[in-house]
Amino acid sequence: MNTRVRTTTTDRIGPRAIRAALAIYALWAGLLILENPGFQYDEGLLVLGSVHMRQGQGEITLPHDPDTWLCVKGHCLPLMTVRYVGAVKEYLCLPLFAIFGPSAEAVRLVSMLLGMLGIYGLSALIARQAGATVAGAAACVIAVNPAYVDLTVFDNGAVSVWMGALGLLCLTLSHYLDRNSARAAFWLGVAMGLGVWARANFVWQLASLAAAAVVMLGRRILRPASHWAAASMGGLAGGAPFLLYQAISQGGTWQAVGMFTTRESPAQLFTTRLVMFSETLLSDREHRAIWDGPPMPGWQRWLFPLIVLAACLICLRWGGLAGRLGTFVLLFLAAFLFLSRMPVAEHHLIVLVPLAAVTAVFAVSTLLARYRWGRTAAAGLALLYLGSALYWQVGAVRGVARTGGTGQWSDAVYPLADYLQETYPGREIKILDWGLQNNLYVLSDGAIRSREIYGGGESRQEPDPGWLDQIRQGGVFLLNGPSNRQFPAASNSFLAALAAARPPMRRFTVRQQSGQPYAEIVEITAAP
Repeated sequence: MNTRVRTTTTDRIGPRAIRAALAIYALWAGLLILENPGFQYDEGLLVLGSVHMRQGQGEITLPHDPDTWLCVKGHCLPLMTVRYVGAVKEYLCLPLFAIFGPSAEAVRLVSMLLGMLGIYGLSALIARQAGATVAGAAACVIAVNPAYVDLTVFDNGAVSVWMGALGLLCLTLSHYLDRNSARAAFWLGVAMGLGVWARANFVWQLASLAAAAVVMLGRRILRPASHWAAASMGGLAGGAPFLLYQAISQGGTWQAVGMFTTRESPAQLFTTRLVMFSETLLSDREHRAIWDGPPMPGWQRWLFPLIVLAACLICLRWGGLAGRLGTFVLLFLAAFLFLSRMPVAEHHLIVLVPLAAVTAVFAVSTLLARYRWGRTAAAGLALLYLGSALYWQVGAVRGVARTGGTGQWSDAVYPLADYLQETYPGREIKILDWGLQNNLYVLSDGAIRSREIYGGGESRQEPDPGWLDQIRQGGVFLLNGPSNRQFPAASNSFLAALAAARPPMRRFTVRQQSGQPYAEIVEITAAP
């Protein structure tokens, strides 16, 4: 890994292809941002601190995991957003919020830039190892991928932060391979530590890279002790917020790992995640739900994973060092994700997409070098992939424009936020379901005061004494629409008690573009 590929006449097109890939990604991401579907609850969660740090010096008052904020002499700053996600995005969005105020567009712009960093960093490392042409092709494959675009832009799982961390890791690794110095090793360590702080699952990526390096390079990975020491110091520096949180919380991240486990058998986990991965290679169902998109055709669902499998076999059989190393990283990381006992969704599996794209490009370049028919196969594969990607990219933009987003992604959240601020300034809003508190707090710049009261409710037809007491106290209650309820038990129990009590009240419904109710506000006059 310590020899740079010489630039050839063919490679001159590579840097242009990388720049074109970044522009293409920015184009599709920008079109989705401009359509502005609803600001989702977890999108808001990742930037709560950005709003709060502009409002006051104390710890945020909204529900949050213990010990995730560090307070010294009344001044508080976030260490973690949740137990396993660092407050990276909260600090990145803070300057934009300070200048322009909080908005969904500002958050998604930061997400887009992190997605671009992922593409650029990975292509820079590939260019060093395999040439700029291969790097440019890989960058273009990632940039047009609909799942990569929408999962980074509409970031409800810290995907964009993970991709940004991957890009930074690749840039510092490329720098280290160029310089081969202790200083470069230190910055490589910083990138590793920042990646783990950004999202604790990033350690899977580091472990996969280390395992692949051991398999492919053996003793060659041994470096001077000064380099290992420098990298360790850098890791401590980059991961300092993460380590400080672990010390204060007595291992809060590891406690979270124990809280989130699945009981499915390894065979069930593998099968379910294989289906999710097969769709995430092109257009994941998690974000087709934003615009109520159609199911993926069966041939697309299985053709592209078969192509990735074939690419892995080609690289392992005939690929060079870079191709084999990249393939092993993909396989090791896939093993972590497919067999983990923790819940895994499409927004976790997206981290495999850039590696799958790189492996496919390495395999195609190998076929081009070995066989005359390689050009025909490469051209056919490129047209098939680009045509499929274009279909889903256009479908996503048109779908979001047509629907304004559906369910928890509905753009009805914007008029809801405006209505609550105008009608109930300073009053507490009692929220009876998941999906409304965080996004309303961000969109109102902290002006909407709310309290979630849906926990622990059981659906029942007879009036619940607890809800009857809430109704007698009166106030402003906020529910998700019937088709958009995430934890319906509390809402159903509340509505049953409301029908029985029949207090003086006023009701107002905010509707999606489809006409379906997005949320309902019930203002109840307190009993005398």
